[in-house]
Amino acid sequence: MVGVSLRRRATAAALALLCAGFLSTCDFLTADIFPSWLSYVEARYDLRSEVKVFSSILASTENFLVEYVQPFSGRGVVALFLPGTPNKRLVFLDSNTLRKLHHEDNSEFSPLLAAASIGQNMVCGKVSINTTDFVLSAGPTDGLDGSRQWLVRIGPDSDQYLIGFNSGMLEVNRHKYDYSFAYINTISGTDWVAPYPTDYWELLDSEMSSSGAGAMFLFRNTSDEEVGYLSVFSASADIEANPRDFLNAANQVTGPFRIDDGRAWITHDGPVAYHRGDKGPDRLVRYELGTGSALSSIPATELDSIPFDDNDELRVLSFDPSGRWWFAYDRRTGYLYKLRTWWK
Repeated sequence: MVGVSLRRRATAAALALLCAGFLSTCDFLTADIFPSWLSYVEARYDLRSEVKVFSSILASTENFLVEYVQPFSGRGVVALFLPGTPNKRLVFLDSNTLRKLHHEDNSEFSPLLAAASIGQNMVCGKVSINTTDFVLSAGPTDGLDGSRQWLVRIGPDSDQYLIGFNSGMLEVNRHKYDYSFAYINTISGTDWVAPYPTDYWELLDSEMSSSGAGAMFLFRNTSDEEVGYLSVFSASADIEANPRDFLNAANQVTGPFRIDDGRAWITHDGPVAYHRGDKGPDRLVRYELGTGSALSSIPATELDSIPFDDNDELRVLSFDPSGRWWFAYDRRTGYLYKLRTWWK
């Protein structure tokens, strides 16, 4: 009987130690199984299945592009670009539920997803698409090079600029079109002037400003450490100067601010950048517009952040420029997630 009692006591003690160990790792398990970003999820889409149907090769690389696109009139959509050979696929998802609405396969698509200046249309590469009835028409042609590019529009039925970046020449290329995509001209001269670095630049993002009349540019510089600058021009026509200093000539500059792994995005509520945790968790950090000074080496002010491990398994894809939503892909589950931003 004494032996049985001792064994029971030993078993109870072992269970107590196990429970104590479990409780001590409760925060870890909660963060790992139920990460904080999950509370912001509004909808999800089985992206892996869509990719596999389109291309078995693409399914292994998962090299795609997702953007929320809101035309001047008509339906806003979540647009999903899937590269392929020769055809590429453009998938249209409902912006609220991520329910699939339509898809098109076309060899003229490229990594350019943006709303156009004309009515209900968006563009993907050389193709303009009505997001309501999905009728295709001609889009931009001059200046498209198959790389990641952007479209800055001035207003309804007004001129628009196809934006690209020549990394060899460190030039921001501005290909100007009218509202119907009739080509006007190309401007490429770009100056990099102190107090900003004069070399090692990359353009990460470009968007229409919150006023709808200006242009925003998010640059990364790697000359010393990886930092970013967001420049804002009140009038899009101001970017036509040749050459153009995109930092000193801007109406507002935010930065320098830390960027890790070249991961940063424009929102009208301030740029968001990825921070790889040194001794703590990785984070997505939002910065206050107009703060920081390159001349005085004062970094931009951090507004808020959220823990997020942006890695091979989990990837931030884009932010809606208005600051309402952001999109992430979980490679483990194959789901594309639409999330509300943590500051709204």
